[in-house]
Amino acid sequence: MIVVAPFCIKDCKSIHKNITWSYELEGKLPYTVMLSYDSDVPPDWVDKINAIAENAFEKVIHFQYAEWMGDPTWPNPQNNSFTKACLEIITKYKQPFLFWEPDAVPIRKGWLKDIDETYQRCGKAFLGHKVHGVVKDNSIHLNGVAVYPPDPHLYAPSIM
Repeated sequence: MIVVAPFCIKDCKSIHKNITWSYELEGKLPYTVMLSYDSDVPPDWVDKINAIAENAFEKVIHFQYAEWMGDPTWPNPQNNSFTKACLEIITKYKQPFLFWEPDAVPIRKGWLKDIDETYQRCGKAFLGHKVHGVVKDNSIHLNGVAVYPPDPHLYAPSIM
């Protein structure tokens, strides 16, 4: 399982704190983290986040994509970030992934191992919290923080 850590310029401090906290809880985790960010994130923040990620994870990969220039209101930039990360996983890495948003804070040692093992045991393509009625009264979607299969578009074409 790959851990996708998405962030924008507003999330740099949060994702840095999360990775730092994860490292304080457990030391180096035997997982790959993909730092996923747009071209608006300052290089000094990328370097700072990368430095702690190299301590906290076995492997760090970077995925930078073009800054969202469309409608800046929620959920447009966030959906763009998710879609770009999905495409990167689908085309290059082909592994299940945890989409670890900056506001999802680990609360105990073993957090990532438990998520990974639960996903492996659950027998389902997705592992996460379903939300009802956000887009339409009868709509259902998966909260962003979840574990996704390596090919989520095959299960949910509208995800892309």
